[in-house]
Amino acid sequence: MELVLRITKNDMEIHGDEIIQKIKELYELKQEGCHDKFFQNIPMNEHKKEQPQTLTTSIPEKEQSQTAMPQTSQYQAEEIRSEIAKTAKTIGKTKVKALLQKYGADNFPQLQQEYYNAFMKELKELE
Repeated sequence: MELVLRITKNDMEIHGDEIIQKIKELYELKQEGCHDKFFQNIPMNEHKKEQPQTLTTSIPEKEQSQTAMPQTSQYQAEEIRSEIAKTAKTIGKTKVKALLQKYGADNFPQLQQEYYNAFMKELKELE
């Protein structure tokens, strides 16, 4: 399982000190073995309009098997790569790149598999 913290540039400009302080608090609580307290007063999903920067942390394998839900896609990576190339030739690279960025990726290898289905749906709608 991954814990993903999405922080936009605007978030850092406005709340940078608070964000850094909360991360430090989480680290200290983890060291003390009581990191669940950290999440009690944090509002979630306040800033969804901006393109996020992503910080990813892995959870140990033992916990992962208990909590992870399988992410399946009806598309293989090569199918998506082919469709991206075809669409880029038809409507231009700029629109394809904008769609990739909507899903947090600057290029196809950065596109997370959990977004494959939704990405392909929108890609086909662009044609």
